[in-house]
Amino acid sequence: SYLLPTAGYYYNELKTTIPLPTAVRVGSTKTDTSEQSAGMLLPSRIKEKFHASTVYLGGDLTLLLTQSIRVTATYQYGWTRSKTTLKDLLRAKDHTTGQIYAGTLDWQMCTKLGVTAGVEYDQMLSREKFGLRSLRVKGGLSYWF
Repeated sequence: SYLLPTAGYYYNELKTTIPLPTAVRVGSTKTDTSEQSAGMLLPSRIKEKFHASTVYLGGDLTLLLTQSIRVTATYQYGWTRSKTTLKDLLRAKDHTTGQIYAGTLDWQMCTKLGVTAGVEYDQMLSREKFGLRSLRVKGGLSYWF
């Protein structure tokens, strides 16, 4: 078993279109498009762009269960700057901090090739407690150099 300190950088980018089920006026409880409705009419689709940069410090603790099976626990603390754009509606910047916990199980099938399965929980929040809370499941093939 061994403990490995880590430091790194993530960059995430998301571009998507959000379909809306009906015409909606922001600032109004009405869903019709008549002139009597207050507020601004939203389009039937909204284009969103999201960019985030994260710097982190952490560590990995890896335990060798057998010659070919290892378990790794990961902890990271990160600082993120993000920018969200909803076309013609909103531009917002935010700063969040938080923790990432992850665990992986690796099975080394031969000298250089393995299979990996894992789970990860992220909690990156601003001072106002807005931000990201996510749970991910991941799997893949590993190649050992």
